[in-house]
Amino acid sequence: MRILALLVLSCGLAASSAALAEDPASAGYGTAAGCGPAPTTTLTVPVAGHPFSAIPNADGCSVYVSVAGVAPATSGNVAVLQRKGDVVTVAGSVPVHSQPAIMALTHDGKLLVAADAIDVAFIDPVALAAGQANAVLGYINEKGTGVVSVAISPDDNTLFVADESSSTITVIDLAKVRAGDFTADTVLGKIPVGRSPVGLAVSNDGKYLYSTSQIAPASAKWPIVCVREGQRKKGVQDAQGMVMVADAQLARTSAATAILSLVPSGCNTVRVALSPDNTTAYATARGSNQVFAFDTAKMVPAPDAAQTGVVTVGTSPVGITLTGNGSGLVVTNSDRFNTGTDGTLSAIDTTKFASGAGAVLGIVETGAFPRELSMTSGGTMLVTNFMSNTVEFIPANPLPLKPTADETPSTDASAPPDP
Repeated sequence: MRILALLVLSCGLAASSAALAEDPASAGYGTAAGCGPAPTTTLTVPVAGHPFSAIPNADGCSVYVSVAGVAPATSGNVAVLQRKGDVVTVAGSVPVHSQPAIMALTHDGKLLVAADAIDVAFIDPVALAAGQANAVLGYINEKGTGVVSVAISPDDNTLFVADESSSTITVIDLAKVRAGDFTADTVLGKIPVGRSPVGLAVSNDGKYLYSTSQIAPASAKWPIVCVREGQRKKGVQDAQGMVMVADAQLARTSAATAILSLVPSGCNTVRVALSPDNTTAYATARGSNQVFAFDTAKMVPAPDAAQTGVVTVGTSPVGITLTGNGSGLVVTNSDRFNTGTDGTLSAIDTTKFASGAGAVLGIVETGAFPRELSMTSGGTMLVTNFMSNTVEFIPANPLPLKPTADETPSTDASAPPDP
């Protein structure tokens, strides 16, 4: 019977992998002719520091990585990795003022933007790859706001910046920046949000901005239902986190009045991602160990009725990405309050999201504190292992899935919350 059970489990995982596996052409992936076929086994690349986010270029042959300094007082850098076949090398790096976090690349691929704690850094990706010392084109000072994340509008004219410490989203005229203006005149306004905003996403048509906050603002008057991370023994102290929906166009002229709705989304909501057709928004709730799904058509007119499903995953989920045509969703189980152990990814079948646990296809093992996820055009998943100081190139067609482990949420949450 045990042999039969193992065979059934093995067949089930094979079917799960097939659910996430897609032909690169039909999934919208390109071919990486310049650097060879996508890897078929996981490649682990060490970097000099704590990698936060990894952003591939259009062909997936170059990957830009924000690397925080190992010591708190040590500034970080932005590095570029280049792949040739199954060999990945660190081709160059450039220092930045502080601790770089989440980055974004303009849609034309000509400008790399990095959240850098005290400012926003603007980098020429071509100069970075060439190892030029002048790759950083300029900075916009945001000292005291805790700049942690950035997102760019589809037309590359607007930059949204999550200010974790000041509970705001700064709106910047990116067209002015690209013309060489790095002064405060480029700041169009600030959207007031909840506590600790991090995750950002902009709709394909440029109309809507989605932003996460770990705790809803007091003005929302939501009930206190969440245990505070790092203080679990004290019981519930906070309201739920949220996904804010804002009018992205209005934010350019009247940021303070651009908010359209606040959508409850579990405890300590930290990231948000949109399905390729923008009909569904997914959010990771780190304090709930869950991923939420929302019908975007209902998020503004009926925020309390927008939720379409919730799936429990591993400990402290953070990073999130859709695979291929949106039928697959992968999140990082960061276990960020117990970072001495390796983490995992949870793979989810989005077509079964409403079934809860039945949507989880399996896990992928990673290094310690997997933080962010992204996909290359060739179908490779990039994972930044913050505490292992590595970036992993994981084949996503199919993912190397294992059975879902019984991951009991950590109770030793002694570290302070951060993104």
